[in-house]
Amino acid sequence: MTTTLYTQRLEAPAVSAVPLADVLSYVRLPAATPEASLVEQFLESAVQAVELYCGLGLIRQKWRFVAHKWTITLPDRKTFRGPDVLVRYPGCSMKEIKLARTPLISVDAVKVFGINGLMEDIAPALYQVESVGQTVFLRNAYGADLPNPTKDRFGIRVDATIGFGDTPSTIPPMLRQAILVLVASYYENRGQGYTDMPPSVKTLLAPWRQVNL
Repeated sequence: MTTTLYTQRLEAPAVSAVPLADVLSYVRLPAATPEASLVEQFLESAVQAVELYCGLGLIRQKWRFVAHKWTITLPDRKTFRGPDVLVRYPGCSMKEIKLARTPLISVDAVKVFGINGLMEDIAPALYQVESVGQTVFLRNAYGADLPNPTKDRFGIRVDATIGFGDTPSTIPPMLRQAILVLVASYYENRGQGYTDMPPSVKTLLAPWRQVNL
């Protein structure tokens, strides 16, 4: 059973995922246009919409993921062969959390609410990160067990740095194109209450969207 994950951005990106000058050029407005501030608002909204839709952090940023408990996965006894799972996952189970934002740059801290009533650090030797595409899991390491929180709510906290890099050039072109198209849609439909994401943008984002967001 998958545990519910709560998220909080701790540190925003230092720069925009797409330079404002590139957006103004895309919507065919001069750099000195009086509508630059409006387009900038659309740009911020488009970046947030793309990140939320795909479960991404585009430019380097820091996030906190909070869960009540670990997700416990038991191996399939019918297909299980050999003692390896018993060694790797004590009690024949795996504890994990699926991170809600990727790509992962680093795990900065993992804490669990302990018996002393405080959040206690978990040693990096006790966990590992495994990923497939845009799906990232933090799991107990080989032969290790992760401690369970001593309270029922918000007992596990993972702080991580997320993003493709520090500059817009590190973001895949398909994602930058999706942002440009979405900003243009916002600009062209301003004042009409149009908020749905255009099909063309969804197509561009499809390869980057996490499964089961």
